[in-house]
Amino acid sequence: MTAAPEPLRLFEGQPDSEPESHFETDRRAADGALAAVVDSAKRLKRAQARFDDAVTAARGAGCTWRRIGGAAGVSFQSLHRRSAATQNE
Repeated sequence: MTAAPEPLRLFEGQPDSEPESHFETDRRAADGALAAVVDSAKRLKRAQARFDDAVTAARGAGCTWRRIGGAAGVSFQSLHRRSAATQNE
């Protein structure tokens, strides 16, 4: 009498675990992407605060809005408006 053949295993190496569903895989990917967004937002906020401090220091040292804007690569008008808005917060 011959023995019954071994059943085929779709996921070799994981005998006791269920394979992850697409939902679980997609959710893990989404969670990772959201964690990157949170981290980036925190870094952006810190960088913006450092930039604001640098602009304040440059103004305190006598630099014009036009000169600071040129150094930062932004229009001096938008830089001046931003500075006025942050001072009124």
